[in-house]
Amino acid sequence: MNMRVRSFFAAVALMAVSGAFASQRARDLAESVSGVYLGAVTQALRGGSRQGVRCTVTRLEPNAVNVACDDPRVRPTRFRLARYGDSIQNAGGNATFLIQTNRDARRLDLSIEGVTLQVRR
Repeated sequence: MNMRVRSFFAAVALMAVSGAFASQRARDLAESVSGVYLGAVTQALRGGSRQGVRCTVTRLEPNAVNVACDDPRVRPTRFRLARYGDSIQNAGGNATFLIQTNRDARRLDLSIEGVTLQVRR
C-alpha cells in the first residue's frame, strides 16, 4: 500500500473514532444541563417564597447530576437524568428535575422535599 492510501485510511479511522466520542458526549445529559441557575423558591411547605435563589447543577457522571441551592430548605440532591420526548427529567425518585427543551431550554423546574423552585441559566 502506498503512503497516500495509508494516510487516507488513517484519517478515516481517526474521524470515525472522534465521531464516536463526540456522539457519546452529545448524549450526556448531565453535561448539557450543568451550570449555575438563578431564580426563586415559588412554593414551600416550611416558609414562604424567596427570590434570588442560586442553584448549582454539577455533573457527577454521564446522565447524573447533583443539585445544590443556597436556600437552606433545599438539601443537595442527586438526580439520574433521562430524555423523555422534548424534556430532560429525573429518571426516578420522589424529587422533580424538569427542563422542557421545546419551550425554554434555560429554565429548570425543581421540587425537592416540599420546596418548589423555578430557576434559569
